[in-house]
Amino acid sequence: MKAHGHKDLRMLAGRRDQWVEAGGEWTTEVPQPEESRYPLPAADEDIFASRQAVEAAIGEHRQVSLDVRSEAEYTGGRFWPSGAAEDVGRPGHIPGAVNVPIDSLRRENGDPKSAEELWQILENAGVTKEAAVITYCTIGNRASEAWHALKYDLDYPDARVYYGSWVDWGKRSDTPVEQ
Repeated sequence: MKAHGHKDLRMLAGRRDQWVEAGGEWTTEVPQPEESRYPLPAADEDIFASRQAVEAAIGEHRQVSLDVRSEAEYTGGRFWPSGAAEDVGRPGHIPGAVNVPIDSLRRENGDPKSAEELWQILENAGVTKEAAVITYCTIGNRASEAWHALKYDLDYPDARVYYGSWVDWGKRSDTPVEQ
């Protein structure tokens, strides 16, 4: 949403069941929006990283590919978080990528950790503000969450999302993979 110019965005921080625990309500009613025209602006290239940008970042000391998948996905034990590993792509990670699983950026109850905690975790992994950071996961959801934390909670000056993520990289035969 941010990449396409939306200014007023809100994100539910934490688990969905916390919404109900906090007094929020769910509905099964389907809203009937009024018909309108909305020209979708081009994506903001400062938010997304292409596969070519990720390839160019390999081996560059001022760039970090941040893999926020689970350790099992990173090491090649799984391709998808669900455990699928057969006929869905190559297991492993982008060469030189740093693994900081998204769950390590959340509290046990699913809430995001404080900025101080996030900063410490990322600094300990070598993901500093001095580097250009490209986040990725399997399909881009967890990578987007990590990007949001980098950009808005920690003020990293150069953070982007490889939205194609591992489903794009791991299914190709011409991209390098480490295990």
